Amino acid sequence: MCTSENKGPAFGVRMKPSLKRYVEQWPGKNFSDKLEAMISFYQEHEREQRQKLATLDRSIQQRRAELEAVSKRVLEMRTLETQLKYISSAVETYRKNLTAMIQKGEREI
Repeated sequence: MCTSENKGPAFGVRMKPSLKRYVEQWPGKNFSDKLEAMISFYQEHEREQRQKLATLDRSIQQRRAELEAVSKRVLEMRTLETQLKYISSAVETYRKNLTAMIQKGEREI
């Protein structure tokens, strides 16, 4: 923490009461010390938090890409399923027609 010798000139800070109460929770002899402690803490941890955020962003992008690939694959499978149902229906129709033709041919014999 900075000592009074290397601090700049004093100045007033206006803020919402809720922010003032938050600052007052920090350790320090007076409001200036508490505000300085809070800012120093966040300044020290900002880089680490930005790195974590960047890592999470990369992870999210990777997961989105994986999700898009899975979604594309599901769409391909649904298309294939539709095509197979059509083929199955056509085969069943041909089977019925062939059975009818065979039975009709047997009657004529």
